Amino acid sequence: MGDGLRRDDAETVEDKRRALAEQIQRLAFDEVPFVPWGQFEVPGAFRKTVRGVLQFGATLLWNISV
Repeated sequence: MGDGLRRDDAETVEDKRRALAEQIQRLAFDEVPFVPWGQFEVPGAFRKTVRGVLQFGATLLWNISV
């Protein structure tokens, strides 16, 4: 009979731990879904005779004429 009580107590402790872990996960995702570590930009340079360069976040090498 004593073993049954201990087993029940252990199950309730595990249930409480699971519930607490779920709360922590929910708060973590609500507050901080990601951490931005910075931004970068790839510099690009073209000759004066190059025409048709598209203004974009990355270097696109089409629509270009010399």
